[in-house]
Amino acid sequence: MLKICLNYIRGRKETMIAYFEDVFAKRGLRLSEIKAGEGLLSFPQFKRKVEAGPILDSAFGGKSTLSAHGPYPHLFQLDYIIDDMMKKGKIDDAQEFFSFFATDDGLKVWNDTFDLFKDSKDLKNTDIITAKYLDFFGIYK
Repeated sequence: MLKICLNYIRGRKETMIAYFEDVFAKRGLRLSEIKAGEGLLSFPQFKRKVEAGPILDSAFGGKSTLSAHGPYPHLFQLDYIIDDMMKKGKIDDAQEFFSFFATDDGLKVWNDTFDLFKDSKDLKNTDIITAKYLDFFGIYK
């Protein structure tokens, strides 16, 4: 997946977003965006964004205090695992995951799976994805 994505985008952010719009549309999903300037959302606001679909975190780009998180990691994470999640869970509609993530229990799963900043040095840590993959290939900075 990563190699295909990187070949597709060749360092262009607009093309990367188009890639993710396309791969998630094939799964019946639309991107949800936390826009630049929205900053950290309250839990109810974040749940609404998660429920809408895979998140582009534009609020975490540029000079944001959380710029190490970056705007793209959740798209990479979800593209990498969602098909396996659907197969393992015998789920036909990928939107079911996002409806679940928008619940209190689902938000705990989201945090433990996708936002382990200090506890993880792998793909669960958005800072690692941004630094090791996106920055390395000149996509983010």
